Amino acid sequence: MVGKIDSFDKVIGHKSLITYIQHWIDTDTTPNVLLFHGNPGLGKSSIAKLLAIALTTDESTRKDAIENVIYNNRSTGSIKLFSMSKIQDKEEEIKKVSGELQMNFVNTKHKVLILDEAHEMSKVAQDSILVELEHLPEGLHVFICTTEINAFRPALVSRCKVLELHPLSENEARQLFNREVKERDLTFELQQGLASTLICGWAENQPRKIINLLDNFENHALVKTRELEVFINTVNSSSVIELVKYLYGSMPLGIEYIQSVKLDNTFVMMLIEVTKVAMGVSSNRLSLPDVQYIQSFMQDKDINKLLQFAIEVSGLSTLYKRRVISAFMRAHVDFKRAVPVNEVRTSAGADIQAVADNIEDKSAMIQRQEGVQGVTPVDMLFDQLSTVEV
Repeated sequence: MVGKIDSFDKVIGHKSLITYIQHWIDTDTTPNVLLFHGNPGLGKSSIAKLLAIALTTDESTRKDAIENVIYNNRSTGSIKLFSMSKIQDKEEEIKKVSGELQMNFVNTKHKVLILDEAHEMSKVAQDSILVELEHLPEGLHVFICTTEINAFRPALVSRCKVLELHPLSENEARQLFNREVKERDLTFELQQGLASTLICGWAENQPRKIINLLDNFENHALVKTRELEVFINTVNSSSVIELVKYLYGSMPLGIEYIQSVKLDNTFVMMLIEVTKVAMGVSSNRLSLPDVQYIQSFMQDKDINKLLQFAIEVSGLSTLYKRRVISAFMRAHVDFKRAVPVNEVRTSAGADIQAVADNIEDKSAMIQRQEGVQGVTPVDMLFDQLSTVEV
């Protein structure tokens, strides 16, 4: 079934973790209590289920276990699945979990309880399970899956072998995307490399979000751009190129344009790609006409302006439009910092200089005596603008 991980070979990323797990399986040394921790959608419960199947089945029973546990999310005689978000502090349900930890098991060397969304457990439920964990019989395993390890009592965590799942890299997310697209026989109206960039960026490289998005399209379908726009921002390179043109053109029109554009990770990624091409670096995410246009447009332009804008925008923790506009204005070719008065060469300027010097001397003396804060220079005001929350 497409989108389901039914073997360790299909797990993308987490290589070190899978190596440890394979060693435990081969040597029959799997710890009794494992805690899988990581961000949502990384595959915690999927990996826990694969390990449970490996421990409790052989060649003759594995296929049925995969069908039940992986595809149908259903318990078997030796693998018990519990969604702790549904149990929370319900006394009868807590007793069921505790009861499974006490029951003997036959026809298998191992029995596994998988507690998913375990951070939803109440303190009462944690205390009840903690008591049972202290006296687990040999061959009985508890796999706890959570996104919030701080939600557990320290005593419970101390009895677990904690396994940390890290986010996929960009290359790993693209590998997952390409595999899913191939298995589903999907094609895109957009260039597939661009579709991969847009979808993986929108999903923040989370496997579940990538798979869930692709689930919206029928197998063998041609995914049109307008259909993709229902779910994600499909801002393309032409939108960013237009903004770059304003960076070297009209500042007011550029500000107005930013206000009309949707700003998200996709926008930032396309800005980085356009900047790379402007610097002479190849890109497999932009079309050849776009690459040629960027290279031609930037021939007589100061690349440092675009670099400054791209660096500031990509470094923003949150893409507030006011911050992006501030970065745009600072990087714009027409942005001039105030000319120092001592550079003025007219006679009137000399008079102004004398007055300014006198004011500066008095201002400095007043500040030394009274601790009065001076007027903030315009460049500092621009710097401060980028820190304003809206």
